[in-house]
Amino acid sequence: MAASGKVLYSVDEGIHHSPLQPVTFPTEPCLSLITFLFRNIASYPDRLAIADADSGESLTFAQLFSAIRSTSAGLSRLGIRKGTVVLICAPNSIHFAVSFFAIIAAGAVATTVNPLYTASELSKQAIDSGSKVVITVTSLWDKVKFLRLPTVFIGPKAAPSVAADSKVPILYLSDLMSVPEAEYSRRWSTNRTFALCYIHPGLLGRARV
Repeated sequence: MAASGKVLYSVDEGIHHSPLQPVTFPTEPCLSLITFLFRNIASYPDRLAIADADSGESLTFAQLFSAIRSTSAGLSRLGIRKGTVVLICAPNSIHFAVSFFAIIAAGAVATTVNPLYTASELSKQAIDSGSKVVITVTSLWDKVKFLRLPTVFIGPKAAPSVAADSKVPILYLSDLMSVPEAEYSRRWSTNRTFALCYIHPGLLGRARV
């Protein structure tokens, strides 16, 4: 094995190896991503977990964990179950992270899209992924409404015109986050669950001309 900078290359294997110790993976067969991420939360519940420099919002680990569980319980009330695909089309924010992990906590599948997508590109991914619900912001409503999917808005409640323009149920993330955390219950096994699929335009997207 020949050394090349900080990376060790095996000529026989044709593989670049890190000089660091191998990563140890959990061995529990039913360990969920949420349980894994927050397994040591009791040691630092008040430590900053996530912050938004633009809005000034922040959540500690305890607050983030609680928000994820409450939102996941709210999603379950909507019928989101293991295998249900939920599409997120929204800018980066604390609530994007809460939404993503709440979907995973419910055993559902999260598919994310670039907010800069055209309505056509957005529709293609929604169809390809089999999305049943969309989480977005009101500023993207003109793109999202053509999906004709139940919609959960991040942020303050929209003007009545949005609801009047909708042919599908309109809900708000703030309402889901207010669901009692005690309602959260994991009713699925992690053994065969896939939570996230990446779609790259160079591989699965529409051909660029």
